[in-house]
Amino acid sequence: MILIALSMKQESAAAAIQTASEMEVRCGQSLQDLLGPLKRGELTAFVVDPRLLEADAATADLVWRYAGAALPVIVDPGVQSPRQIACALMSAMERRERDRSHAREAERLALSAALADPLTGLLVNVAVVLEDKKLARVTRIRLERVQRIAESMRVFTTQKRKELSRRPVAKTNTASGVK
Repeated sequence: MILIALSMKQESAAAAIQTASEMEVRCGQSLQDLLGPLKRGELTAFVVDPRLLEADAATADLVWRYAGAALPVIVDPGVQSPRQIACALMSAMERRERDRSHAREAERLALSAALADPLTGLLVNVAVVLEDKKLARVTRIRLERVQRIAESMRVFTTQKRKELSRRPVAKTNTASGVK
């Protein structure tokens, strides 16, 4: 859900945001209206007028404290049209998703690099040692166990890499002309 709190053009901005985002958009009359949904973690983003932030500094501090994962977008409805407000919000949301996507990719690559080489090295070394015909039975059993565990870890890390690479990326709403 997206909540907007603007000093003017609120209804037309809400309609433009609804069209561009295809998300539920609600209007608040003041910063106080933001606090409940922010505390409950219900907001994807919120659009706020800097005049409201300046007029009520104490509540503005609470808004920032409770913002959590909600994306704040500050717009000036005195200067920006409803369409420009919607574009500012959509651009901010797309930037955030791009940043998250890049972070997931970096996480996937780091995990892959951190685990693939040691696991491969371990599996190769265990396989070489297991080829020794003179290896004691107890040692062979223990090494085969290590080999099975390492192989399970490799399967697990491969699955995690695939999951990380399949996480959805935010859609761009080109139908409304907003990117």
